[in-house]
Amino acid sequence: GPNALKVGDVITQIEDRVTAGKDLDWALQGTSGRETLITVIRMVAPAAKEGEPAPGAAEPKTLTLIVTPVSGADD
Repeated sequence: GPNALKVGDVITQIEDRVTAGKDLDWALQGTSGRETLITVIRMVAPAAKEGEPAPGAAEPKTLTLIVTPVSGADD
């Protein structure tokens, strides 16, 4: 769905924790099992108009997703 992380997404923030240069485990601490806001940069191609070729290359877009992380310990 639209709130799913996708291959190539760059996670920039989890809740109020900026992730640049940080360990992802640190940023996800305390989020297991609850809805969590994750901000990502995703490359998005412009939509083509019906009957026309794609208008150009993908551009970076900042998106905020709502996801529910699960603990790896649950496996």
